[in-house]
Amino acid sequence: MVMENASQGKGESTRRSKIRLPERFNIVEELLEKPASSIPTSVAIREVSPTTLEVVRTYTYFDLYRSVNKIANSLRESNILPEQRIGIMMNDGVDFVSAFLAILKVGAVAVMLNTYVDEAWLKFILNDSYIRGLFIDKNYLPKLVAAKNDLKYTRLVVSTTEADGTRSLEEFVRHSSPVSEVEGVSRDDIAFWYFTSGSTGRPKGVAHHHHDMYYAGLAYYDDTLRARSNDIFFSSAKLYFSAGMGFGLYGPFLIRGSTVLYPGKLAADTLLQIISRAKPTLFLAVPTIYARMLEAIALKKFDVSSVRIFAAGGEFLPPQVFKKWKDTVGMEITDGMGAAEVCHYFTSNIPGQSRPVTCGRMIEGYEARIVGADGKNVKEGDIGSLLVKGKSTFAYYWHMDELTKRTKLGEWVSTGDLVYRDKEGYIYFCGREDHSFKIHGLWVSPIEIENEILSTEIIRECCVVSWTTANGIAEPVAYLVANSLGDDKEKITEEIKARLKAKLSGYKIPKAFVFLGSLPKTSVDKLDRSTLLKEASRYFTNL
Repeated sequence: MVMENASQGKGESTRRSKIRLPERFNIVEELLEKPASSIPTSVAIREVSPTTLEVVRTYTYFDLYRSVNKIANSLRESNILPEQRIGIMMNDGVDFVSAFLAILKVGAVAVMLNTYVDEAWLKFILNDSYIRGLFIDKNYLPKLVAAKNDLKYTRLVVSTTEADGTRSLEEFVRHSSPVSEVEGVSRDDIAFWYFTSGSTGRPKGVAHHHHDMYYAGLAYYDDTLRARSNDIFFSSAKLYFSAGMGFGLYGPFLIRGSTVLYPGKLAADTLLQIISRAKPTLFLAVPTIYARMLEAIALKKFDVSSVRIFAAGGEFLPPQVFKKWKDTVGMEITDGMGAAEVCHYFTSNIPGQSRPVTCGRMIEGYEARIVGADGKNVKEGDIGSLLVKGKSTFAYYWHMDELTKRTKLGEWVSTGDLVYRDKEGYIYFCGREDHSFKIHGLWVSPIEIENEILSTEIIRECCVVSWTTANGIAEPVAYLVANSLGDDKEKITEEIKARLKAKLSGYKIPKAFVFLGSLPKTSVDKLDRSTLLKEASRYFTNL
């Protein structure tokens, strides 16, 4: 049995994140079994209609408990055993949450699949991961059909609607009991995988234990954000991403709060409408989304007064966006830093005390080392590679043993981030190792250059990448989106150059300034630096 918050000493609460879990521990006990028993009528999920953007249905913890048990029993009846992998390729909603928790409840491993993955990668992942079953939304069935004849291990396919070769979810659970036992797995058993892309060029399966969500969730939501049971969470990141899974599922459930789930694509205007109607109290988005929301707010009034914490992560939060959000909305954005390999956030600012430009300080329970190329700690204020240690770090990358060994250095995880730390312990993000560059042997942070360009307030978006030319020198190039399409590009370029010359060393000034109508984004609306890096290679090749 896992201890709940208890009193000790002078009324001081024992933080659950500090409690040592028993050896036999299934995370579903903490996420669902306990709240379904202690607060059965409390709302767990608020589903938003993709057409009206209103909350059209709520599910209590007991409603969810029954739904999860029916799927769990059906999985057992389908001969799904502990440790077997079951994929989830679904839109956010009660079906996704129910399938995820049911898979973990029977001791199987939930593998979250990005809904944007194409047919070729879907086939590769299903076969390479030996996925036995798949829960899939009807919208993505055409991708599965294209790969169906080449699947080696996937025998059970459950769809949100009836289709050839699949079982509808309704039919799958029709005769199942709403009562089910929790599989008594070890806290160290694998519970779920995230899939993340990276410099390897192929999706990486990041395997996590049952205890990882417990420690990561409580450290961030309980210890850092001080979330409460009456909080309503809403995330622009989808559940199949590490940030979305934390903010949209296990964070709310560990706190005994509720989550707002929307199955569609979340444009800025859509997000603002949902906030004004669903009234969440905690909201998460990447900085690019916040910038777009500011543009939408400038055109139309939205009520975001219900939100008491606006959180950010996933990429650097420009100080201009931080300031404009605070000036416009009257609230800070609480920025933090995390990684799929660490399960969730490991640094954060404190709500109401956020420092712009920083990712905050290390969350309690996590430690950091910032090292140079020699593996030794760099001096305070110097840029180095970030290593993180904590209770929620991943077990391995599936079928990538060499990469696992390069990333896991004993208890430490190499995040691939370049950072520096000031004397007060605040962490400053300087870019990814694979997107940053060295000139004259010194690290150059593209974010430093981007901040100076954005501070002119004549540029809406900016991304700096580099390419090593034929003479072996890395040359930065800046891709820009002007505030107005009619702006004089040559005049803007000269203004930017003048500012950079006054603020930065000469070698940091971009070789070229290229104007675009918009910058490419990933499926989670982060800047797609890899695409612009390829564009830079073409630019320098054609010089």
